[in-house]
Amino acid sequence: MVKPLAPEVRSQFAKRLKEMRVERGFPRARYFAKSLGIEENRYTRYERAEVEPSLSLIHKICNTLRVSPNQLLGFAEPGGGAGFSEEPLAGAALSEDFSASHLDLLAWRLASEMAAIRNRSQRATKATASDPLAATRETG
Repeated sequence: MVKPLAPEVRSQFAKRLKEMRVERGFPRARYFAKSLGIEENRYTRYERAEVEPSLSLIHKICNTLRVSPNQLLGFAEPGGGAGFSEEPLAGAALSEDFSASHLDLLAWRLASEMAAIRNRSQRATKATASDPLAATRETG
């Protein structure tokens, strides 16, 4: 089971989330929640620091706000901007001394891959639940 964040960390995240939402053109939580595909009351609980969003929801939030996970979580300067291509590291020359933008790109890639793995796992679980023999069948 995942340990919840400390109250001050959750509070700081909630404040940052609301600020970024408003800065990015979503003056009302209702519109932002709708763009994420969730209920408004669920979203506002994140802004009130009552609960923590899942990794896949953080990924959606970052995509919608066009920010990196580090920016959303307060680990990077807001002006540092990371790209949001399908392959963020394509063409990036990585050296031994990673710059902040490279770390943002790596964090984004990690968060994207984690969300994809989780989604695949959830789909596999649903398929197995509806078809007990699904796990024994070969795919391809």
